[in-house]
Amino acid sequence: MAPVIDVAHRYLGARHAYAHQQIVLLALLAVTRRIPLPLGGKRMVRAVLDQAPES
Repeated sequence: MAPVIDVAHRYLGARHAYAHQQIVLLALLAVTRRIPLPLGGKRMVRAVLDQAPES
């Protein structure tokens, strides 16, 4: 999970044009697929999806 978070921080820090959309897409994929998430991973995904409409 750490590499994914690192890339997300780089996208957001560089003001990448589609950073927000890519992070939301990653969260949707994590919800719709059975993937092992580390402790707190589901809460992080849920937070991303909850905040998606606000951004």
